[in-house]
Formats: sequence, C-alpha cells, structure tokens
Amino acid sequence: MEAHAERMTAIYANMLQFFLETLNFTVSFDAEDDGSFTGTVEELDLCENSQSKNGCMMLLLEAMKEYAQDFYREFDLWSSAPNRRKHIPYVIKILSSSDKKLLEAMKCQTGEN
Repeated sequence: MEAHAERMTAIYANMLQFFLETLNFTVSFDAEDDGSFTGTVEELDLCENSQSKNGCMMLLLEAMKEYAQDFYREFDLWSSAPNRRKHIPYVIKILSSSDKKLLEAMKCQTGEN
C-alpha cells in the first residue's frame, strides 16, 4: 500500500508540473542611482536589490521560495486575501520546482534570464 501511495504522489507531482510548466514569472529591473539594481517579480509583488542583475535574480529566487513557504504554512490566511488568492498557482509552482526550473521560469522583460 505504501508503494502505491508513493507512486500516486509522484504521478500528482508530474501532473502539477505539466499544468504549471507554461506559468512564468516576469522580472523587471530598475537601475538605481548608486549603481545597484532593484528587481521585481511582477506576479508576486516581490522586490530585491543587489549590485548586479545576477545577484538580484538570486535574491529574488530566495524571496520567492520564502514567500511560497510562508503562504503554504498559513494557507487559509493567505489564500483568503483577495490580492493574494491569484498567487496560488505560482506558490504551487515554486514549491514543486527545482531552483534551476524556477530560474528558467523567471523571464526578464528584455527576454533574458
């Protein structure tokens, strides 16, 4: 019975990945007066600042994972907020994806990753 449950869990995870694979995150950057960059994940209203765009992407990745974990821990609270309910598919994608897959899904407005 345990093997069956593990197999079903794997099937559900694969199905989720299939349904969410076209879901991307739009990242925009603003150059600051001090030479740093502020990056924003538009779909989640998350912002980070770093001295480089690459550094900013890594900070945004960590912020996305922390946000998704917080959302999951207090799902009833976050999912009932009208401005956060639309984040549910993004949270599921974050929780079920590797860092590599998430970075691939983070599309800069210039079309670069």
